[in-house]
Amino acid sequence: MKTSTCSLLLTGLFSLGSTFASADNTSAALEAFAEGLGLSSSDIAGRAESYDAGGDNVDISCSLLSLLFPESTVLPGAEAVYTSKVGINWSVRAHLTPTCIFSPNATSAAATGVKIAAFLNTPFAIRSGGHTPDPGAASIERGVLFSLENLNEVTVDHENGVARIGPGNRWISVYEKCESEDVLVVGGRVAPVGVGGLVTGGGLSFLSGTEGFAADTVKNFQVVLASGEVVNANATSHSDLWWALKGGSNNFGLITRIDLATIAKPSGLIYGGTLYFLPYQYPAIISAIKAFQEKGQIEDPKAAIISSFIRMPSQSAELLTLQVFHQDPEGTVPPSLQAFFDVGPFQNTASVRPLSSLANEIYAMESVPVARQAFRDLSVGVSEEMYQYAVDLFASTYTALDNVPGFLGSFTYQPISTAMVDVANATGGRAMGVPRVPHVWFCLNAMWAEEADDELVLGTGKAFMEKLAEKSRELGVEEGFFYLNDAAADQGVMESYGEEVVERLRGVSAVYDEGKVFQKLVKGGFKLW
Repeated sequence: MKTSTCSLLLTGLFSLGSTFASADNTSAALEAFAEGLGLSSSDIAGRAESYDAGGDNVDISCSLLSLLFPESTVLPGAEAVYTSKVGINWSVRAHLTPTCIFSPNATSAAATGVKIAAFLNTPFAIRSGGHTPDPGAASIERGVLFSLENLNEVTVDHENGVARIGPGNRWISVYEKCESEDVLVVGGRVAPVGVGGLVTGGGLSFLSGTEGFAADTVKNFQVVLASGEVVNANATSHSDLWWALKGGSNNFGLITRIDLATIAKPSGLIYGGTLYFLPYQYPAIISAIKAFQEKGQIEDPKAAIISSFIRMPSQSAELLTLQVFHQDPEGTVPPSLQAFFDVGPFQNTASVRPLSSLANEIYAMESVPVARQAFRDLSVGVSEEMYQYAVDLFASTYTALDNVPGFLGSFTYQPISTAMVDVANATGGRAMGVPRVPHVWFCLNAMWAEEADDELVLGTGKAFMEKLAEKSRELGVEEGFFYLNDAAADQGVMESYGEEVVERLRGVSAVYDEGKVFQKLVKGGFKLW
């Protein structure tokens, strides 16, 4: 559909204002609504009679989307395209069967789609990259899936120091474009992760030591509200919404563009790579992680690490991968990272390279055949005893799953510094409630092949993390915060932000989504009520 037509439809839609909010729930109301979208009575013949004010009207929503945006709306009958779009989600557990998949290619189209879903009381889900592994967060069984892969702009504005990024991008596309413009942005560490979900969940990055989380670098969100209105949320306009979206996830609107601050970096060059270690070296690495948190990360905030303890029963393998990173592309090992090299990795890929190269390397290393996936996370204070207990428990617990087809387990340590937390003080704040102490975000990632093993694998992961939480309380290092991007669906992410933050988020929701569309109709993710 031509842009002018979309604009006309949206103008007509907005001009109806609140007319439909008070309209009688009759077929006449639907006909009037459809006319406001530019459709004739003949276009919706036979549909108005099936309108149910108390139902989800999902078939009508999909029909209207198909009429208005035929090239952007896919129904199950288009088997190959439909199956391909369902399969965008990273985890097979999230491969649900939406009634239709709507992939808007413009903000105006997305706004019309939201307006339709809200008016017809149709459940919907929003997918940026689909990396969240739990079913229902970025997928839906009955309803409309808003799949944002066509909102994929990446434009670098050197004059204003921002990159304007569509939420449907993967980080690899963003990095490659930015590198060609001699800048970087604060984003994901793994190439195919989607932009929208990572940023609104906070967004831990290799650059977080100096720049904070990805959310801290957002200069502007372009957002479709439940009413269909499009607003810009930033430091001077709708600043309460701007704050809420920096960690508040899908609770307030559908984001169609994110403007991130850029960092000058010729060709995007950094220093980074992966070090590989064997189990007998784990204690030395754990000691080095603790020392890094107590000194290296403080004295050199441009340095960063991620360490993952991995079990691969199919290959009878246990190993530790540790990504090292430094913002300055020097050819020698930075002193703040030297201790990890001193342990003696059996393989080392660290070098001067573009950030995109490192993101691709991490993805290639972690990529597996299409699998069922699960995340679960936990935050604990700095404690060598706690860190060693965790890796020992990981090994002993997951031996029991060695015969589960396709099983692979990864347990990751992600150090968080006080400096990362404090960045928000200068960038308008964030809705996350991250503890202002040095600590670690543990992330458990389990992968397996068969649905029959869901209960076993998911139950094992939950019990494992509960034991870690119990140990953290025993040692006095419990933090109680859950990082949204790594959390399981049953973890109380919003509650972990703290009562004051939650009440503030609810207040923002009441202003911008009075009817609670993004609470009641967007059922997936971590809700405010």
